[in-house]
Amino acid sequence: MPDLLPYVKLGPTSRMSNDPQNSEAVKPARLKRRRRILLWGLGITVLVLLAIIISQQLWLWTIIPPDTAADTLRGTVDDLLASATTGLAKMRIGCRRGELDSLPALADSLRSTLVELRYLAETYQ
Repeated sequence: MPDLLPYVKLGPTSRMSNDPQNSEAVKPARLKRRRRILLWGLGITVLVLLAIIISQQLWLWTIIPPDTAADTLRGTVDDLLASATTGLAKMRIGCRRGELDSLPALADSLRSTLVELRYLAETYQ
């Protein structure tokens, strides 16, 4: 009877094989393929998300067109409210520390912010 053992693979053929030649030969090709698939998958995902974001932004611009006057007003109001918040925070800290004699000076610094906020409220009412 002919010797068939060299032609028949009866040894361990699973991924947990102890054969160093088999594992080293398969690893680079398999890793390369996995990396390529992962990069393509990530790239396609990013492109789909960008397309969704762009379509939503274009849809929003058809409903509410960008307005530079509104953006300027919003920036002015934001700046005024930020300075008012800062001034009120300083007053609160002064009250906590018991520095009540510094409150009139802090309140005077808020007066200009109050005047500007009143002007904006009356103008854009």
